[in-house]
Amino acid sequence: MAVPPESIAPVVNALIGVEANDETVAKLQLAARWAERYAGTSDDLTEVLRQFRRAYAFVDAVTNGIEPVEL
Repeated sequence: MAVPPESIAPVVNALIGVEANDETVAKLQLAARWAERYAGTSDDLTEVLRQFRRAYAFVDAVTNGIEPVEL
């Protein structure tokens, strides 16, 4: 028996820390969580911002159904 997506959405949102009614805000939050998760301990601000930009570009491409660009 398949679980309807709307019944697991609160659980998934809690796991990754993304809760927004606006798609753009959700994409920003998801990209920020992704960049935080994979940031190294010695990364400077410039590198963290690059990681965020790559993560956001990927999330944006996937949600728009296009092939992500390599940054």
